[in-house]
This record gives sequence, structure tokens and C-alpha cells, in this order.
Amino acid sequence: MIRKLFIVMLVIVGVSLLLYPKLEAFYFAGEQADLVKEFELLSSIDVDENEDHTLDVSNNGLQGIGDTSVVGILRLEAIDLELAIFEGASNENLDRGLGSITSFDQVGTSNVSIAGHRSVTDGKLFNRLGEVEQGDTIDVISRYGQYVFVVDDVFVVHQSDVSVLEDTGEAVVTLVTCTPIGAKDPEDRLIIRGSLIETFGM
Repeated sequence: MIRKLFIVMLVIVGVSLLLYPKLEAFYFAGEQADLVKEFELLSSIDVDENEDHTLDVSNNGLQGIGDTSVVGILRLEAIDLELAIFEGASNENLDRGLGSITSFDQVGTSNVSIAGHRSVTDGKLFNRLGEVEQGDTIDVISRYGQYVFVVDDVFVVHQSDVSVLEDTGEAVVTLVTCTPIGAKDPEDRLIIRGSLIETFGM
């Protein structure tokens, strides 16, 4: 009897371990959809810099858009990606979405660098960023407009090479993630650089 119970427990644990990555990815996708939906609601609000525009989105674990530093949305149609962008590349922000390394306020006017973790779960965070090619488009949406960039460079640098974050004097977006995928403490960074080709006001 004890042996049968032990075998059943092993089967349950095994099935749980197999399902966990899929359940985690499902939960993450739902959370991202909630963040995107809440952010898109902001685009219909007339922004007054002197007013508090914090929204109550506590139903998805947040205290409000202002508290979470959500500043935009990144869409990469080529890899079916849509993620919330947070101000700052802290571990907390990168666990929930993408983080701006340089000031997001400069989007559409200078080099805005956006970082994301290279999850080993297919389709999560920047897991598929390596599939992006020259000519693909990157949409960055802020509260004030939508910016369309075309990828013109894909390359790898050492983590110590921060020149990719410097202002180029042009309106570009720089996506940054670790490479190779799955490596522990990788020293290299995959860089996707796109140039602004179109802007839409909100």
C-alpha cells in the first residue's frame, strides 16, 4: 500500500514538473495582456502634468500604473511579441517585462535602450529575440505616440561594451539581452538596433 502511494506521489510530482513551464508561461502572458490593456486605456486620457493619473489596477496585483513605472509597450510582430516597458532596468522590472536602460522620455528623439531577460521558456520575454532580422519592424508605444523603427543592425557585444547605449544623435531604439540563450552568467549581449521610420500621435 505504501509503495503504491509512493508511486502515485512520484507521478503527481513528475506531471507537476512537466506542466509548470506551460502554466508559468500562461500566467505571464495573461499578466502582460492585463498590463497592455491598462496602458492602452491611458492613451485615451488627456494628460495634465499637474494631475495624478495613477490608475487602480489592483486586480492584477498592481497598485496603479504610476507605481509600477509602466511607460510603454513594445511590439515585435516578427516574433509575435508584445510586452510592457517599465522605467528602469531593475530586477523587479525585468521579471515583469522590459526595462528602459536610458530615459524612455527620449523615445523618438535619441537612442532609447530597452533591456529584457532571455527566458528559456519559448516566447517569454526576449526568448526569441535572436530570430529578429534586418528589415523587421519594432513598434514602441508611449503615452504620447507610437514610434515605428526598422531593424538595421543585429550584432553581439561583450557586456562591458556600453557604447551601444550612447546617444547616436539619431532617433533609434536599442534592444539588449543576454546571449547565448540558456547560458549561466553569459558575458555577451545580443543587440538589435532599429532606426525610426514613422511616428503617429496619440
